[in-house]
Amino acid sequence: MVDLQQIPNQTIPVISGGRAFLRGNPGLHAVDLATHAKIWTAAGSFTGTPAVGGGRVYAISNQAVLAFNEANGAAVRTYQASTTLKGQPVLTGDVLLVASSTNTYLFDLATGSLRQNIPYGGSLSLTDERLFIATSAGDLRTYLVPY
Repeated sequence: MVDLQQIPNQTIPVISGGRAFLRGNPGLHAVDLATHAKIWTAAGSFTGTPAVGGGRVYAISNQAVLAFNEANGAAVRTYQASTTLKGQPVLTGDVLLVASSTNTYLFDLATGSLRQNIPYGGSLSLTDERLFIATSAGDLRTYLVPY
């Protein structure tokens, strides 16, 4: 059984397939909700809240989003940005969106290649094919992101 006090500085977990995925400091952890057993831990320093989709767990580490296999924690792909990232990655069917304070990056989920760099960063929200970026200056920017 996992004692969450043994995972320092954990964040709000993301739940998928009977598992909780949470960031500690250090590490990214997967916990079985039925047995409370730790399934895997990925070493590293992570920030923000992870995201889960398509059998992968996505977590921010400095200027990159690292993707891990949801079942076993194996590293799958790295999505490399040019500025320090924050918040939570946002997933669509084929795009990973993530932001820094100054930029928003749209990556192809399958290849890891950068599709677009929007020169505004902040907190992201996605609904009805619209991306909203709330900037630290108090602006709200919106973009069409067809899925």
